Amino acid sequence: MWATKRPGPPAGGPQKKLVIKGLRCIPTLPETYKEGTIARLKNAVQAIQDAQPTPQGLEELYRDCESLCLHKFGSDVYEMLQNQLELYVRKQLLEINSQPSNPLANASVLEQTRQFWTSYVQQLGVIRCVFLYLDRTYVLQTNGVASLWAMGLGGVRKYLVETDMKTRLIWLVIGEVAKERNGKETDRAMLATLVSMFTELNIYTAFFLPTLIESTADYYQKESRRMVGSLVSVAASEHARVQLTGDSMDAPLYLRHVVRRLKEETDRVGSYLNAESKPALLATVQAEL
Repeated sequence: MWATKRPGPPAGGPQKKLVIKGLRCIPTLPETYKEGTIARLKNAVQAIQDAQPTPQGLEELYRDCESLCLHKFGSDVYEMLQNQLELYVRKQLLEINSQPSNPLANASVLEQTRQFWTSYVQQLGVIRCVFLYLDRTYVLQTNGVASLWAMGLGGVRKYLVETDMKTRLIWLVIGEVAKERNGKETDRAMLATLVSMFTELNIYTAFFLPTLIESTADYYQKESRRMVGSLVSVAASEHARVQLTGDSMDAPLYLRHVVRRLKEETDRVGSYLNAESKPALLATVQAEL
């Protein structure tokens, strides 16, 4: 057997012990840390809303938000962001809605609302990336606090519902639907964006759809009365050789018209209205025609 030697003392004398002493004072944040960092984040949000470059890089801004949350300032950051988003929404929509009610201005209101919504959703995506740490810590850990995305959309919904702009937009979109039913061209891409906005804001089912169905019933009720009054019996048209004009039709022609209207409404749902509209919409057309 080989003999095992124990290691001797290290060269240079006995080994010294490392002693860690407590800090003489607890480190504190600078007095202006919270206010200054929140102000820097606020300036960045304003730059994003103005489509301008942020003063700092997005990664640096993310670290600022993370640091504030780690120091228990998440509620202050959330409040700042909520106020900033609501101020921006109010300013933008108030400017759009202040236009007079006439055909030219109404078309502008629809187009500007589409532009606002498209831009706002993009901005909200960038802002959420900056404040992602806030969304995944303070928001998740605090009861009754909406996610950043829901909070951003909630500001738009709040303004529309609390003002007359919701009703105005609903009737302007329905006016475009009626225009299309009358054979005129409409901007379907714009209408699809606005309908998508109604859906995201939980306005479509609660407010838009009932008004759409009501207006649809009124439209086809008037059309039915006008067309039924011009019906000519098949026997009369054959034996008396009645020549049908644009203001008169027989029953088969009327039925073909009903089928065409049903197809048009189905196409409208597929193009820009929500799929949930289809059953009520088609039932309304069948009931009235």
